[in-house]
Amino acid sequence: MAGTRAFGPAATVSFVLGSVAMACAGNQVLPPAAQPANQVSAESVTEIAMERRCSGCDREIEIVLKRDGTAAKTQFGNARRGTVDRQFVSSITVSAFDDLAKMIASDRFFDLLDEYRDPATADGEWIKTTVTAGPRRKSVVSRDGKAPAGLRALEARIDEMANALSWRERR
Repeated sequence: MAGTRAFGPAATVSFVLGSVAMACAGNQVLPPAAQPANQVSAESVTEIAMERRCSGCDREIEIVLKRDGTAAKTQFGNARRGTVDRQFVSSITVSAFDDLAKMIASDRFFDLLDEYRDPATADGEWIKTTVTAGPRRKSVVSRDGKAPAGLRALEARIDEMANALSWRERR
């Protein structure tokens, strides 16, 4: 095979041009070091919040859980029912918070879409789950139960934990 070269400037140019062509065609394959670092570690999660709303129902709430052990709940009022917002506080154990943070990391929360919904439905219940991990913050909205199984499990676990806490009203 005299005269053929497997490596060298021509092979490098060919590889680069081929990579550019693949990238332009939407088939870009990045080396591991260049892959987007979209994931977070459980230890980096500092806040987990879930807001549940629906059109005029009486169970609209927001739960905020923090790594420092503080927990807050806002029960939203409804003008048609003559109710006002009420705020509650509680505490959460580090191990309970860590369990949620591990779910978030293992289920790749930061890879989820921003919204899951049925485009034919305009009204109905929606849940916004927000996670803060270091400088990063991501919110995911699910409407009418259209979320993937991992997100539904996280929402259910947050509800379970919130229901198990002893809340006292903030005055």
